[in-house]
Amino acid sequence: MFSTKTENNSSWLEWTASYHESGGSDGNASTLLTATFAVLLSILIATLFVPRRKRCHPVAPGNLPFIGHTLSLVNSDEFMSVLTRWANDVARNSGTYEFYLFGQRWIVLCDEASVMRAMRMRPFKLCRPSRMNNAINSLGFTGLFTAEGNVWKKERRLVSPTLNMNHIGDYFSYIKLVASRLTSKWARERAASSALMDLSKYSLDIAALSILGMDFDSLNNPDHELARGIEELFHIMFRRSLSPVPYWKLPLCGNIDNGIQLSGKVAGILKDLIRNYNKEKESGHIDKAREKKTCLQNLVDASDGEDAKLEEDRVMGNLGTLIMAGTDTTSTTLAACLWELAHDHQLQEALYKEITQSGLEMENLTLSHVVNGFPRLHALLFEVLRLKGPAPMIFLEPGEPFDFYGEVIKPGTMVCALTAVLSKKATSDVPPGPSGEGPQNFCPQRWLVPQDSSDPSSPITVIQPSSKQGGYMPFGHGPRICPGAQLAKVEVLTGLFSILKKFELAPIANHPPVRRVSRFTETFDGEIQLALKERQ
Repeated sequence: MFSTKTENNSSWLEWTASYHESGGSDGNASTLLTATFAVLLSILIATLFVPRRKRCHPVAPGNLPFIGHTLSLVNSDEFMSVLTRWANDVARNSGTYEFYLFGQRWIVLCDEASVMRAMRMRPFKLCRPSRMNNAINSLGFTGLFTAEGNVWKKERRLVSPTLNMNHIGDYFSYIKLVASRLTSKWARERAASSALMDLSKYSLDIAALSILGMDFDSLNNPDHELARGIEELFHIMFRRSLSPVPYWKLPLCGNIDNGIQLSGKVAGILKDLIRNYNKEKESGHIDKAREKKTCLQNLVDASDGEDAKLEEDRVMGNLGTLIMAGTDTTSTTLAACLWELAHDHQLQEALYKEITQSGLEMENLTLSHVVNGFPRLHALLFEVLRLKGPAPMIFLEPGEPFDFYGEVIKPGTMVCALTAVLSKKATSDVPPGPSGEGPQNFCPQRWLVPQDSSDPSSPITVIQPSSKQGGYMPFGHGPRICPGAQLAKVEVLTGLFSILKKFELAPIANHPPVRRVSRFTETFDGEIQLALKERQ
């Protein structure tokens, strides 16, 4: 995700590596070499004949002729850490800097003024990068995530309400069901030897139930065909986003990654679900006042009116996008929470005490309990999202030329807002920790305050982070903030409740080192393995 969202060649080396890792065949070597030659030739021509301009931002160190900073970013896993280091070294005074990948210009924003100015230019002057949009749309996921302009405005009004708290109440029983399945699986296995994989299946199963009304139960049925197909589509989307050229449009290469068959299969299932629901409505054999509906049913109902009507392919695209977008980010966030707790026994016990003192069991846990209670659980989630979340930067691309600090930024330039870096600066609006911990330190307790400020012994409450000043933007900012943010929080908090109530967590003995890396999201570079001790 993090270096690959334009229609040019910013991550050719990344794509080549991921292509071969995914089983690229020798039979396509000539196609790849031809594409490589074409890309390099275009760069050479642009470098020789395009007039040089006056630079308005400091340039990151290591800029070489023709290839720019590619050698510094050849290891795509280090993309975020390299950009962060450059922000600290180069942009201390300017708040911005620029770098180049094979002739592609990137402007990086790393102070509050520049980031917030860019956020105010969304969603029209600054849009989502075209490369990512093209990769997603090529698989049939033509929905709100890739929509722009008036199409985005219309679909936002239809899609967002299906993910508000009223409708999350419809989905909450599904979340509890899958959370119980997860802890039961770990209890049987007496360990979480593949926690990251299990948490990915946890998120996928919740998405399938709440969005489609389909019970994959991939936690207990890892060979479920559709579940595996959706997981593979996610990887295909990743590879297509990394590609410097749209290889799926080339002769003989259109189905090199099996995307046509897999996306067609998923589209067929979505189409059948939509048409069956419409037939039920037309026949009158459906209770429109029933308590629970899926996201699919809510979206179809919302788009019934002539003014708001969505074409079937757009409904399908939005449903597929919701499944894809939520699965990886939510599971990575929950994994990061568990990893922190496994290394902080004191914090883990404080959360366990909070859960047990509530007197609640999973059977009588309600959405209101999750949303309005458990301030320590919320504080942990807020801090993980702030410093260790799956989306520490926001990638943008000009939709039209616009003035930015006296320079006209033209389409084709990448703009990257380092929101996680911004949250670590002393100028951010992040509250200090109880012992004065600064914003660069991980400290969930910073979000906890007494309900009565004049009585420190009064019960604690949690400060709700705000993105207005730029110090907290794990779900984006402004009109294009993630519509699934509330659902993701409920999934993570419910998962934490279920896991911490049942288990005491620790890393397995001699756990291999793991670190945060830049993939499609910011995630771990290896599996997380947890030793579990059942609580009595």
